[in-house]
Amino acid sequence: MKPIHEREKLTGELRIQKYTQPMSLMLNIEDIAPATEDQKKSRVKMRESTTYWQDALKRFSQNKVAMVSFGIIVLIAIFAFLGPLAAPYTYEQQIRGSERLFPCFAHPFGTDNLGRDILVRTMTGTRISLAIGIFCTLIVLVIGTLVGSAAGYLGGWLDNMIMRFCEILYSVPDILIIIILQISMKRFLDSAFPNMTLGSAMVSIFIAFAMLYWVNMARMVRGQILILKQSEYVLAAKALGASGRRIIQKHLLPNAVGAIIVTAMYQIPVAIFTESFLSFMGLGASAPLASLGSLANDSLSGLASYPYLMFFPAMLILLIIYAFNQFGDGLRDALDPRLKE
Repeated sequence: MKPIHEREKLTGELRIQKYTQPMSLMLNIEDIAPATEDQKKSRVKMRESTTYWQDALKRFSQNKVAMVSFGIIVLIAIFAFLGPLAAPYTYEQQIRGSERLFPCFAHPFGTDNLGRDILVRTMTGTRISLAIGIFCTLIVLVIGTLVGSAAGYLGGWLDNMIMRFCEILYSVPDILIIIILQISMKRFLDSAFPNMTLGSAMVSIFIAFAMLYWVNMARMVRGQILILKQSEYVLAAKALGASGRRIIQKHLLPNAVGAIIVTAMYQIPVAIFTESFLSFMGLGASAPLASLGSLANDSLSGLASYPYLMFFPAMLILLIIYAFNQFGDGLRDALDPRLKE
């Protein structure tokens, strides 16, 4: 057996000889062969960098049902807010000699027993219902976000107390609360604001939403905050001395805004349906102001002879609730990165 220094010398000479061979002898032809079709398909395709909202907008635009629902919402909003401006009548104007007219060219939706144009009243009722739905949703959004973010971030006894209070509110019937508020506030509101257009019934609906309907929003925001506050960037913000308020405003809520928007979109049809139901029961908008629910209530007396009085408000309620629900589903699919292809 050769000594160690001779073996090392021989190994070095072989290594030098290996790397001084011609390039043609070192290349493997299989390594530079053209890629097969399967290899081409498995290759990762690079694309341009996009932001979270750009990516969400692209996915939302590819959802045909959501886009059609968004178009319906836009058309209904134009019908409600711009239609009365171009109408030749007002929602409370009585046209003598035009009582109980079926739909015709002069009155496309017909007239009621007092000669009021149903088309203009439907426009006004749609505007009232949309405004109530949006305003009640804003109330729920503000209260639910504040309460849910505080409960989720602080935790402890405050979180337990808020969640137990939410469970109590779940058991409270909202219709009963609205009736009690109407009875207790009607005399005060009528004396303090005699010329108030909305009336005590509508004010009681707003108060009921502020008292009861923020629970789902608060629970959703709390769940998002509990997940996000375990992230590294929140730990880094705490290490840098950021206050809890700043962490919630700058780090937690912006990252939960997708789920908050989706929940708010689902809350709008809930508010519209609740208002329409209460107005149909005579607990909503008071005359001469009209909402879609009160228009449906007014048509009950002549439903067999004049079904068109019920048809148009009911169809608008159906379209509004369906469009907002499908629009909310599209937003949920677009804003959830886990559903990304």
